[in-house]
Amino acid sequence: MTKAGFKMLATGWYGIDQHRIDKFMMLVRRYLRGSLRCLLRCKWSIDSCNSYAEMLSAEDGTVY
Repeated sequence: MTKAGFKMLATGWYGIDQHRIDKFMMLVRRYLRGSLRCLLRCKWSIDSCNSYAEMLSAEDGTVY
């Protein structure tokens, strides 16, 4: 899972209407689950987890 995907989800959140919020949240949950599965495949290595945490907390607005 990439930083670009999380940025897309973060920017898409503001343009969503109330009728599509459930589908959008399902997409967010699936994307998050996929990214956690990638970490599982890496056997939760410290380097992978640190890279993932840095990506999520980047100051460029990803999830900061």
